[in-house]
Amino acid sequence: MPVNTARWVLWVSLLVLLPFPFHILHWGLLPLGAVLKSLFSGHLQQLYNMSLLEEALMVIQCLIAMLTSALISWGVGYYSSQWPEKIRGSVIGIVVLSVLMFFSSIPVYSNQLAAEIADNKPVRTTFLQVYP
Repeated sequence: MPVNTARWVLWVSLLVLLPFPFHILHWGLLPLGAVLKSLFSGHLQQLYNMSLLEEALMVIQCLIAMLTSALISWGVGYYSSQWPEKIRGSVIGIVVLSVLMFFSSIPVYSNQLAAEIADNKPVRTTFLQVYP
């Protein structure tokens, strides 16, 4: 796998998998993909009656998370640039698959995007419950 492809694959995987701290009503860990999906589909606005300022703060939090994951993927690409392509692709694939299996079996995300938990403290959920 070429370096640029490895960076793109890792960046998209981090956006979908990595739990970032987000403040909706309170702090919680959520993957950026789920937050963007809820923000642009109008689910967060209906769930929390968010004002325009709160939506702008959510977009800023999303941009910070995107930049952080882009820096991580760029750093991994730079570090692995001297590796053979087969090794680089295998390592990226194994790491992404391992993280996916780990986050699917252990609850690491907050449940701030569910309507029934909107007023209470969110409970921890797994990857499969965040992306139904």
